Amino acid sequence: MKWKAEIGTILMVMALIFMTLSLIMPWYRQESKVSASGISARSSVEYFFDHAEISGSVGSSYGYFGPTFSTSTSISYDNESIKDLNIFQTFRTTQVLAFVGLVGCIIGLLGATMVVFRKIGPKFGAFLVLIAVILSLIAPLYIMFALPAAYEKDLGDDPDIDPVSQKMTESFFGSEEYDFGSAHVEFSWGGSNGWLMAMCSMIICVVSLFLVILSKPQPSPLSREYSIPSVNYETRNFPTAHKEDGWSRFENHETEEVDSPLVFSPIGPKPKGGLLPRRFECPECQGIIRVSVPKRPLNVRCSKCGVGGIVE
Repeated sequence: MKWKAEIGTILMVMALIFMTLSLIMPWYRQESKVSASGISARSSVEYFFDHAEISGSVGSSYGYFGPTFSTSTSISYDNESIKDLNIFQTFRTTQVLAFVGLVGCIIGLLGATMVVFRKIGPKFGAFLVLIAVILSLIAPLYIMFALPAAYEKDLGDDPDIDPVSQKMTESFFGSEEYDFGSAHVEFSWGGSNGWLMAMCSMIICVVSLFLVILSKPQPSPLSREYSIPSVNYETRNFPTAHKEDGWSRFENHETEEVDSPLVFSPIGPKPKGGLLPRRFECPECQGIIRVSVPKRPLNVRCSKCGVGGIVE
């Protein structure tokens, strides 16, 4: 079923777009909220591949005032004070793996497209899409396990480690609430938009993989049994004519062929060894017919206009 491969190709285009967007989005996020005596402070840190963006705001629940203060800043991972930390090295490695996933999506898109145009079979096309599934999964899976381990290495054996940092060394996603004096603290962390985009790209590749597997190849002309086109012959007797007005003399009767079968002309040079060419041109619609085992005798039918005939 060709439509399944076509839908699989559209999905691979979506997967490629999602993986591309993930390269410019943050992959990790930390958020905190501190509430005390009617005043709340919020802060968030978005981790991109090469920098982190920090934003915060302080607001009051008294009167008609909204946030009284807000700020944001960006810190490059090349900063001398943080460039050697393991967590930032992890983001650089994830960036390389995300580019690998992007290449995988391109390979999968080419595979699904070639199945649609019958350049390759569904099995080989599914193999190329499977490569896209594997390569697009590596980056989000790597950061899920590598980032908590990197936090643990950066914290070392610090005995005064706070409970939030301790939890962050144990899981990629999480949240924590605790009281600090009269203040109530809420903290959460986990994958951000870029990580989600990469996971969506991988899931879309999986769906495309199953569609390409379930698509059936279009049978070649030799895989079907066609009846030989009917040929009617009619014998006409021509009277004996003498050489008059430029006519030649006929001493015997002639046989004229009427309603003869269509002849499909070969395309390209004639191969050696008695084999027929692999491509023929339909005399009705000029479409190109390809055969996989070009041996004599050969009766073909055009898949475009449906006419049948023989080859020269």
